[in-house]
Amino acid sequence: MTDAPDRPPERLVFVEEAVVRLAPTSDEAAVGAAVTVALCGHWDHPGACRWPHNTSVTSRVADLVTVATLVVATADDEVQVRSAIRGAVGGGRLAVAGAADSWTVVSQRRRSVNADEAGLARRLRSHDREP
Repeated sequence: MTDAPDRPPERLVFVEEAVVRLAPTSDEAAVGAAVTVALCGHWDHPGACRWPHNTSVTSRVADLVTVATLVVATADDEVQVRSAIRGAVGGGRLAVAGAADSWTVVSQRRRSVNADEAGLARRLRSHDREP
């Protein structure tokens, strides 16, 4: 009888979505940068992301912006990753070189990958690396 080889844990793609109200002079990209800082330490980091992700604006009406973060992680890491994303968005601020972008969270929720995001989800998984 032989033992089955150890297999790496399955990596999932999931989504955190938020609606934020941007301050008048704030850049909508700051929300995604804050998420990357929370997940990777900085938006400009060497090497691959531990948790490959993409944050994009899915809609904007005046100062209300909906952002969705797709992320690849194991089921064991999901709670930690979702918490980091929610904390980054909920922090409502990104300061860079003496300037700051800010926003107020209107809502946050978890959701499934939708049909429009399926291609991006496949690309994120293809760039995934084992932790």
